Amino acid sequence: MAETGTAEVVNSRTKCWREMVGEVWSVLVAASTVTWIAAVLGMLRVTEAHANTVTYTFTQFPYKESVANEKLWSEYEVACAQSPRCLELRGVQHTRCVRQCVSPSCYLDIYTHDELEEGEIDVRLSSFKGCFLQRMSGHRRP
Repeated sequence: MAETGTAEVVNSRTKCWREMVGEVWSVLVAASTVTWIAAVLGMLRVTEAHANTVTYTFTQFPYKESVANEKLWSEYEVACAQSPRCLELRGVQHTRCVRQCVSPSCYLDIYTHDELEEGEIDVRLSSFKGCFLQRMSGHRRP
């Protein structure tokens, strides 16, 4: 009888062990599935973001940031920002007005084909400053 009792205990422990392993396996499979789904969704988001990427093509002018260049730019920018034409405008409308005032020809070259939009990060500003300085230096020569 002692053997039967021992066998029942062993079978009971084995059954309990199998149940625990089964539960752990189920959790691992579920976690793996969730991880896999998250990875797939992440890849879809990256693919979607890549598909929504906009490439800007615009005339580029070299610009070297220096104290003298920034001072000249700032003088024109402040003067135009305070002009009656731009003073009452806000947001991107104000920015557009100031850039057109600073250099109408540079504005035409860089922004006319694709207007600056509200919230847009202006990746063309450096090129605009380069155009402005290039044309300013052309006007200064006799």
